[in-house]
Amino acid sequence: MNLLKKFKHKTQGLSNHEIAQEIKRVLKARFIHRFRRVRYKLLGTEISDRKLKASLAPDYKNDDQLLVYFKQRQTPSIFWGVERAEETAKTISEFSVTFIDETLQIADEVCNHTFYFLGHTHIYQKLDWFYDCTNGYSWPKSHYSEIVLSNAKPGSDVKIPWELARLQHAVCLGQAYCLTANEKYSQEFCLQVRSFYEENPPEVGIHWLSPMEVALRAVNLSVGFYFFRASKSFDLATLKSMLKIVFSHAKFIEENLERSVRITSNHYLSDLVGLLFIGILFPEFKRAKKWREFALSEILKEMDKQVYSDGVDWEASIGYHALVLELFLYSFLLCKVNKIDIERRYWDKLAKMFLFVKAYIKPDNTAPLIGDWDDGRVFIWKNRHTTDHSYLLSIAAIIYEDERFKVTGFPAEESIWIFGQQGYETFENIGTEQQAERSAAFPEAG
Repeated sequence: MNLLKKFKHKTQGLSNHEIAQEIKRVLKARFIHRFRRVRYKLLGTEISDRKLKASLAPDYKNDDQLLVYFKQRQTPSIFWGVERAEETAKTISEFSVTFIDETLQIADEVCNHTFYFLGHTHIYQKLDWFYDCTNGYSWPKSHYSEIVLSNAKPGSDVKIPWELARLQHAVCLGQAYCLTANEKYSQEFCLQVRSFYEENPPEVGIHWLSPMEVALRAVNLSVGFYFFRASKSFDLATLKSMLKIVFSHAKFIEENLERSVRITSNHYLSDLVGLLFIGILFPEFKRAKKWREFALSEILKEMDKQVYSDGVDWEASIGYHALVLELFLYSFLLCKVNKIDIERRYWDKLAKMFLFVKAYIKPDNTAPLIGDWDDGRVFIWKNRHTTDHSYLLSIAAIIYEDERFKVTGFPAEESIWIFGQQGYETFENIGTEQQAERSAAFPEAG
């Protein structure tokens, strides 16, 4: 009876066709997880070199050719500032010495396996993707379908190893490498890539429980690849591990999209962004075109669906608004740098999302704690307090060359790593808003 009531509540207001779709989705999800568990126990999930080669469109003659190709290829492109990393590092060093000192300190701590996230410092004697160092609990290395979060040791939080495994510190390591040319940062990145693949084969462990986590990891790994691919330490073993991670992540996301007939959220959007990044940045995979086209089409639909016409995210949360804005932002910029057109009305709606940020930011550049709050960001270009959203306006000023978004006299470091020297010059040439609005209304958002 309880199950029937739950089903009626969940499907209330849906058409018969939509109810049928939801039933099909739920049944498929329950079946597929059990099927994968049996397949894992019988066949395993490791991606062999042979499987990797079969997933790639070009027919490379040997491994050396594979490594040379990925180190030297000219397209596709990543963000302007990362593409011209040496020039960007020089630009940063001319106006933000403090940033350099902070970045190198954090990167050195990462090399020593000391990480700061979720408001605490986490120290690992040995890099362990399953360990919660706040209470000494290690999550099981079982098939993801067998893991029950509520069975963990009291006080354990799966978000701690999840944060580590997002690999968002790859950006900091990449910045440190560009600023110093010190191979130790590249060596650490390569070590972590190989370690993650060896310790987290497809579908095994907690890092396959959430497609959103899989997607954010893939996005950061992709950018890390562009930071380090030309380094001496980026060898064939690292490349193969990285390609196997990227391929398995795209496949997993594609098969586990977090959507339902009734509702979608930042989780589904994150899934799509992960697929888009892989589809654009790794066109060598045979399914890349399908991933890219599907993801972009759905991302634009989600902007129509999840963002009100006044530019506010529907989840009624300042924290989630900033995360959703970043998800759209980086997707649009990646498309732009790779000459993939996005209809003007979507760029206009993105501008409205930035205007909402400008309206809610307080004089001290922090955001008010309204609604459910999440510290989530797509990339961490600079270590900021989680309520500091001011960097978003610097990015908007450069995109739109609009004085309304130029609220400081200098660009945020994030905008330089995204747009490079040209972005810095664009920001400098933008005038200052003569009379800022004292208030703004967003009626659809309430």
